[in-house]
Amino acid sequence: MRSAPPAPAGGRKEYTDEQGAVTRGVAWVGYKFHLLVAVKHEVIAAWQLSSTKAGDNPRRLHEARIKPLSENRRLWKDEHER
Repeated sequence: MRSAPPAPAGGRKEYTDEQGAVTRGVAWVGYKFHLLVAVKHEVIAAWQLSSTKAGDNPRRLHEARIKPLSENRRLWKDEHER
C-alpha cells in the first residue's frame, strides 16, 4: 500500500536593486524528487518525493549506511574560488 504524497509547498525569491526596491520576484509550488543512483550500473536504486521545504541534504542515506561517492569540495583542488 502506497502512502499519500506530501502536501505541495512553495516559496518566493525576490531580487532587489541597489536601493533595496524589489525588481523581480520568482514564485514556485510543487515537490522535490530525490534519486539515489547506482553509478556503476547507471540505474535508479531508490527515489523519494518530498516537500519543497525539505532540505537538499542526503535523504535516507544515513539510515542505509550509504556514503556518497562524489566529494564536491575536492573536485577543484587547483581553484580556490569557483
